[in-house]
Amino acid sequence: MRRLRGLQHNQTEGEGGSPLKDKRAWVTAVVFPAIMVIVATAVPGGWGWFSGLFTEPPSLKAYSSGPDGCVPRYSARSRSELKAKPDALRAEGVPVADPQWGEVVSAPVTLQAKTDQSIVVTGVRVDVITTESVPTTGQVIDAEGCGSGIDVRPFDVDLASQPVSVKPTVTKAADGSQKRGPDLPFKVSSQDPEQLELRFPSVQGDVRFSITVDWVSEGKPGSVKLDNGGAGFRVMGLGGLPRHPLSALLKQTTP
Repeated sequence: MRRLRGLQHNQTEGEGGSPLKDKRAWVTAVVFPAIMVIVATAVPGGWGWFSGLFTEPPSLKAYSSGPDGCVPRYSARSRSELKAKPDALRAEGVPVADPQWGEVVSAPVTLQAKTDQSIVVTGVRVDVITTESVPTTGQVIDAEGCGSGIDVRPFDVDLASQPVSVKPTVTKAADGSQKRGPDLPFKVSSQDPEQLELRFPSVQGDVRFSITVDWVSEGKPGSVKLDNGGAGFRVMGLGGLPRHPLSALLKQTTP
């Protein structure tokens, strides 16, 4: 009888632990989730609260095609090559900032939340990847036939400062007064995107850089980095390169 009782006791207990431990595991695996589902469906807004326990806050989508604008472009190709393939200037040409003529290279950055919930954009950083001298070969071709722009949030970037300075653009009115552009922070959502315009009034050398946007969603910080697939975005100064109008280029027949 003693052996039988001992065997029954061992069979009840099992190799995994005591009945008390099994009961706790059962409550955790079955009862708690069931209670949470009941609360989530019975209380107004409960399901959003319940699902929010297991999901990350909405994040920010950012995109930039890099430096652009109605500005001259540098090409390492010969003028005869550009004449045979004029689209290469737009596709491969490097935007050139020439402050002497007031031509400002700009890099648009489009920001949008993935949901209707607003995300607060708290900062924009520009980091220099490489800096080299302006090439000594090739040429700079002027821009022609530029269209009108759209409303943006302009920021001036000084690539020569350490760290790189990113400040709201200050514009001058006809009466001589100055107006400072909108600053950070600001909100974006899926229905209310924003476009920043990083402006490069003056550039020394041949510079590659990345853009980082900092944001906060539901009290949690995040960031997104844009670096053109690791190659960085490129902009350069005029240096001592020759400069030609686009119309003259198209008429040129010799290198």
